Amino acid sequence: MPQKINTWGLDVVATIATVVPVLGGPLGNVLSGISFTRKLGRIETFCQRVADELADLSAEVDEHYVREDEFEELLERTLKGVAEEPDSAKQTPYLRFLVDVLRERRPFEERLDELQQIGLTVPLGLTETDLAILSAAARLRLDSNDPLIMTDQLLPKVGPAVSEQQLVDALDILARSGFVEIKTKYGLGGAPPPYFTLRPAGCEQYVLGSVRDYPRVRRDVERLVAADEALSNVALAEALKRPVGLISHILERLAEQGLATVSLRAGNVLNVTNVSVPLKRKYAGEMADSGATEQPQAEG
Repeated sequence: MPQKINTWGLDVVATIATVVPVLGGPLGNVLSGISFTRKLGRIETFCQRVADELADLSAEVDEHYVREDEFEELLERTLKGVAEEPDSAKQTPYLRFLVDVLRERRPFEERLDELQQIGLTVPLGLTETDLAILSAAARLRLDSNDPLIMTDQLLPKVGPAVSEQQLVDALDILARSGFVEIKTKYGLGGAPPPYFTLRPAGCEQYVLGSVRDYPRVRRDVERLVAADEALSNVALAEALKRPVGLISHILERLAEQGLATVSLRAGNVLNVTNVSVPLKRKYAGEMADSGATEQPQAEG
């Protein structure tokens, strides 16, 4: 039997319920099983962020789904992840996930997989400086559509507060975390390397927290790729009206996860050359229902 929610818990429930009343019940059930003031404080801040996000989206919330046990389990797992993460910036992927769940119902197993990926992606042991450098590198990668990051272009993005030694240390930690790849030797006197490669796992950490509807964009790319293996990043960006750098990252991330194979052509054009069976099966039902939906044209 769940323990009684204290006054603080009722205030949190009221905050969310004011925006989306139907969320009050599931949230109260989840909070009744969470103890420790510090963790509850993290959830309180997180719930306020959710309320702010939902203020303009309440009409899009599927109220019938919110009442189901399936949603309550996803909510519970999300809030437990938030409770264990003291850094609010690292909680943002959970925020994007929960808002996306409320806006679009997807198969339960698929949502569990997305939630698991967030848990694997949120880095442990990274300092604010490490994350600032990772975020700056990701912004450069998305803007330039090139994962090769020139150090002299990165430093101005990070700001004067970060020294060269801090950059060297951060790149070492990020490389050990699998977020960047450094193939060149460090400069004289321990100076940073002239360039490095931002790996998809590193860029994923940034987009999960910064691109508001990233889960939906990724699904749109997956859906189109599953239907047509011959697509390119350029064709997908044009079809979805999204920056080509973001589409390139998604394709590279799919390749990194073994869900697709891509080849690089001149001008940073990525061509999908093969799609895994699991990715095809994931959208097989949707493709059958959509019939002859118009697809973007592959690059010649």
